[in-house]
Amino acid sequence: MGDEVHVTVNYYARVGYGHHIQSYCTHLLLKRPREPILLFWHAYGLILEGSYSEALLEMEPLQDHRELQVAVLAAMLYSHERSPSPDTDTIHTLRRRLETVDQNASERALVLAATLYWHLGGSTHIRNSYDLVTRGFLGRFSVDDPKHLDFSIGIGQGRVLRVQPQYTQAQCLLGWLCLGDTHIRHRVESDIPSVDWKTADKSLVHFAEVLSKGSNAEALMGRAFYHELKENYTEALADLSQVTILHAWFLPAVLEKARMGLLLRDFDLAHETSQQILQKDPNNIDGLRMAIHLHLCSDNNQSTAAGLLADLLRSIEQREPQNAYLCLEVVRSIARLAGRCRVLVLQKTMAIIERARQLNPKESAFVVELADQLFLLEDYKTALATYKSTANMDEVNMEAMYGAVQCLVVLGDFDDAEQQLEFLAEVSVSTGKSASLPYLMAQQCWRKQRNGLRCRDLLDESMGIQTKRMRHQHDFTFYADLNPNRRLGIAHLYMTISRYECMGPHVEENYSLLRAADILEQLIGLVPGLMDAHLMLARVFFLLADWEAAQRSIQSAIALDLGCSSAHLLLAQVLRSARSLPEMEHIGKESSYYTSRKHVETTDTDRVMVFLLLVEVHTQFGRFPEAAKAVEDAMAGFSGTPEETYMLLGEALMKVDEPEEAMRAFEVARKKSPLNATVSKKVGQALVASYEYRKAVEHYEDTLASNKESPDKLELLYDFGDLNFKLRNYKRSAEVLCELLANVDNGSMERSFKNGKMLMLCLKASLLLSKVQNVQGQQNSSQGTPEAINNRSKYLHHYKVMFKARDLFNNYLVELQGQHCDAIKEQKHVAADIYFQFAHGCEANNDADKAILLLNEALKCNPAHSAASVALAKILLARGDVGECEQRCAALLRENLFYDEAGDILVYLMIQRELYESAIMHYQQILERDPNHYSALSQLIRLFRRTGRLEEINQNLSNAEKATPAATFHAGLNFCKGLVALHSNKPYEAIMLLNTARTDYDWGKPALFVMVEIYLNIENNLGFEEGNLEGNTSPNDEAIKVAQKLLSESRNLEGNTVKQSVLECYASMATRHKDDVENALVKLQELSSQDSTLREKERVCTMLAIATGLTLLRQTAKAKNQLRAIDRMPYKWDDGDDFERAWLMLAYIHLQAGKQEASEELCKKCLKYNKECSKAWELLGWIMEKNHSYPEAVGFYENAWKCLKESSPAVGYRLAYMYLKDKRHIEAIIVCQKVLQISPNYPKIKKDILEKARVCVRA
Repeated sequence: MGDEVHVTVNYYARVGYGHHIQSYCTHLLLKRPREPILLFWHAYGLILEGSYSEALLEMEPLQDHRELQVAVLAAMLYSHERSPSPDTDTIHTLRRRLETVDQNASERALVLAATLYWHLGGSTHIRNSYDLVTRGFLGRFSVDDPKHLDFSIGIGQGRVLRVQPQYTQAQCLLGWLCLGDTHIRHRVESDIPSVDWKTADKSLVHFAEVLSKGSNAEALMGRAFYHELKENYTEALADLSQVTILHAWFLPAVLEKARMGLLLRDFDLAHETSQQILQKDPNNIDGLRMAIHLHLCSDNNQSTAAGLLADLLRSIEQREPQNAYLCLEVVRSIARLAGRCRVLVLQKTMAIIERARQLNPKESAFVVELADQLFLLEDYKTALATYKSTANMDEVNMEAMYGAVQCLVVLGDFDDAEQQLEFLAEVSVSTGKSASLPYLMAQQCWRKQRNGLRCRDLLDESMGIQTKRMRHQHDFTFYADLNPNRRLGIAHLYMTISRYECMGPHVEENYSLLRAADILEQLIGLVPGLMDAHLMLARVFFLLADWEAAQRSIQSAIALDLGCSSAHLLLAQVLRSARSLPEMEHIGKESSYYTSRKHVETTDTDRVMVFLLLVEVHTQFGRFPEAAKAVEDAMAGFSGTPEETYMLLGEALMKVDEPEEAMRAFEVARKKSPLNATVSKKVGQALVASYEYRKAVEHYEDTLASNKESPDKLELLYDFGDLNFKLRNYKRSAEVLCELLANVDNGSMERSFKNGKMLMLCLKASLLLSKVQNVQGQQNSSQGTPEAINNRSKYLHHYKVMFKARDLFNNYLVELQGQHCDAIKEQKHVAADIYFQFAHGCEANNDADKAILLLNEALKCNPAHSAASVALAKILLARGDVGECEQRCAALLRENLFYDEAGDILVYLMIQRELYESAIMHYQQILERDPNHYSALSQLIRLFRRTGRLEEINQNLSNAEKATPAATFHAGLNFCKGLVALHSNKPYEAIMLLNTARTDYDWGKPALFVMVEIYLNIENNLGFEEGNLEGNTSPNDEAIKVAQKLLSESRNLEGNTVKQSVLECYASMATRHKDDVENALVKLQELSSQDSTLREKERVCTMLAIATGLTLLRQTAKAKNQLRAIDRMPYKWDDGDDFERAWLMLAYIHLQAGKQEASEELCKKCLKYNKECSKAWELLGWIMEKNHSYPEAVGFYENAWKCLKESSPAVGYRLAYMYLKDKRHIEAIIVCQKVLQISPNYPKIKKDILEKARVCVRA
């Protein structure tokens, strides 16, 4: 093999580019067909990709070639050992052959084998091999020794150098061996292996000996790598430059030269060499990767980097299509450099990591990286779910655990985060502490306890650990481990605690700010293009009053992005504090220019600050006309916006995050107008906005006491009532709101409320009082206290107030008809929203008449109020007014064809009319538009199941997974897949899928309920067996405990609903203890007696549960009465499962009483609404079996077997038995075999059916 081929293949093997080796060898084989050495390295490229079977096929013809025999046998042995199903006999045979062949192999064959072993890696074995080489030890290795592959390197090298001491290829390989296992870059972990420098230094001797005979690219590359390990990057660069000059054909040397520029922080050199690479090869993976890093690292060019990332993904797909670890290595560093919310870049990196996951779905590192990027996109809930999903692949993945805790802290779940941190702290005792642990503990400590001193110590510890880890990092992986976003977070936390920390005798002044500055300066030195770091450092210097340093940092940020208004604004603030007024005036004007440009992203707050700074400068210079003009411009620009409040109160409200200055400004405003309720109102709102709730309450109490006769007092009363409601001080909130509405009693509403604003305030106050008293009613409803009765009278009173305000408001609108059209329209829309919310409260209190009245009022004020139309349609549907309901939904769909809620109501009507195909078509159309519409998908699953077409849902599930990268981890999709698994008789798979959805806000409650029903096995275990109490059965206590735990979790989510109570009663009855069943029945009967508040759906499930309990207590007659009552009710689609269970229970009771016809009728009723009701098919089969109608029984049992996806041994047994009775012996044997595959020890099936069927077949 020529030097060019040798050095190229070795380079690609070191970096793990298996497909590059294949392409390179394929290209050469066009010129030199069937050359054995090229065929061998082509096969090794397949091994690197993990394609062991293909590699073995290619190496099979080469194993008898003398020059390749040792290497081929070793490679075949390696492939067999790592194949998914290794052949032990073949492995032993290859080991014996390898031992025999090695004894008589030629020097070239031994060098080739040694090179192969070197690339296969293993630091310990390489050191052992090096020892053997240096001693020249010639020995034999044991066939059974697992280390024999690496020992043979030493054996082979020793023999080669003893026979041919001037063999340069062997000498060069020995130099590389002295460097140990550090040459291998294609590894999941980013840790660089430790180096034995005493041995590594000897590599220079071997490389020098080779180079003394002439230039050698492999030796120069080896020496450059040695200098890189020693961090002598200048000397390494010199060696690489020699390679590029003397061996210009070797492009990888240019790649390494660019990488060395990155290590030297010489971005110009790195950019120049990367451009040289891309000019020669525009699709070069490492060239594109380097260009992306430079754009992110040095000049903050996100858009260009995103474009290059798209090119990089295409290059990886073409040149390394099976290299999942390359995808991971590429995106880790790029995503960390991009930082938070860089959507353009992170969307591309997520596409690359998704490709890696598809190539290797069982590797947890890819899932963790996906979760990391979701966190950077601030999609914390999805990131948390993704981190948790890695537990199925790797239960001890520490990075996933740290990531999950980070999400919990950000989401404010401090209790759960604290438990996780305690566990991680215990684990770290044995595994070693990561820098992430003290950082997360610091975040938790500050956010939950505000313990600045402890937080500071933890941050110091985290930085210390990370600094130690960073000492030996290099090239691209350096930026992944640097994690700029993490360091910015640490610096920001130092800044935050600096204002609260107490200086001790051993702590220097401004310690936290200085630590933040140190971290940010280091970060900027490593990543000079990081805009956020420059701005944060400027803020640190601003707090340290180092004006010159702050200006330098801001100028660096402006150099990166001239249009960054935040930088200009901060510079103006710095100059103001430094009293550099002329420069500040220039910056203020420049800032106002940038904030007015449409393509620059600025907030209204930034723009207000610019105007305030300009006003201050003009005032300081005595330019009062210019200052007045600036104020006029600001008032015109911000009129009607939330920022007008800031302008009217000046810097007081702008500096709401600085309480001392803000309060001084408040005092000035109040001194000028002590009785001005408007100023008092704005002061109170500012206190609430700054979370000073205690001061806000005191302020409102004092202001209301001193403004008893103020006409603006009503607005203060409303704000104060709203604040008390938010603080859960419901009693005081009700008192304040009742005082506001007391005008109704003295007849002053007509006199005082002669404008729309005041009338609207009355409506809002009535609505808020309704909410307050609803909460109070819930707290006292079960107690029967005088307070509850008093609340009910207040409830009726404030409705009267609201309706009176409504009448006055309507009269007010009539008077203003034709005037101020826009204002009237706006007030009508606000009133419509209030009426709608009021109606929602009435509906919650089962006051449908008032709800309908208020919804009609809302639609009168705003006919386009679609939410009110839908709510009214739902009430009409519940009342049975189908015609008007349908008309309203059709009208909504005419205005908006894709209005889902109106469409859902119409679909419900289709289903009630048994127009299932039309309903399925509707949901299919929704899913074509949005494959991730999980609500529609869950309904479609129910429809497909009821119509016996469940298998058709698989295509929709596949489309949902492909639609978005993170869909696999979405709670909605997992809930839907869990339903499919449940209906496919795969309860364990269903539990796993539903478990991933149970913590979600939207899908958690339904997922929990389905899980509870699975654990309790309600359909199969309860209601079909009489008298199974006190020891006659062995209930699954563990499953019952899990169900009870889930129910407790569910109660914490939404409180105690009827469904929740019914399931809790089922859990009690599942124990089969008489006392538990009786207690559950008492609770159920209490629920059932609440006819006025119990909806029909809740009534059906409650009556079914009562029937179940009565059956268990052997009170069959009473149970039968309950079930008959359900049977007489009109069928409702939403209650389908409960109706189905009730009919089956009643059919079973009839069957026990010998009423087969009644039982058969009920089973057919079940199948009418659910064609996949396996229990109904099974009961029909049992009836036919009792009547000796075996052919009919076979048909029914076949349907039951099919519905259960051939996974129920009991049904399989009955089907096989019927086949035997019907003399269909072959089918009986086939079913028996399937049953035995599911349950090998299933009783009696072999003796009763299988053996008899076989005898009949032989006969």
